[in-house]
Amino acid sequence: MAEKKTELQKKIMILGASALQVPAIRKAKELGYQIILVDYDENAVGFQLADVKLVVSTLDQEEVYRQALRYCPDVIITSTSDGPVRTAAYVNERLGKQPDLSAMFHSNH
Repeated sequence: MAEKKTELQKKIMILGASALQVPAIRKAKELGYQIILVDYDENAVGFQLADVKLVVSTLDQEEVYRQALRYCPDVIITSTSDGPVRTAAYVNERLGKQPDLSAMFHSNH
């Protein structure tokens, strides 16, 4: 899938693209983020909202890290999914990111 973005647009990588993650995906899109979605299920419903679709296991920390290096998201998160929490923390830490998610989702962009 081709990237749709502007140079100044912030990017968010969301681990998980099932129906459970759709509200977070929609909120990030509403806030103007380029949406990079990661899910092992190539038919995950959230992929319909993606700017970038990555068919990768959200539990594969090293592959998610490699994809983060490739796409350079401003933040990596997961929503309503326990398994990928460790992956999100691992990748954010490896990239030196310390996201303030509360501020991110409540600020005006």
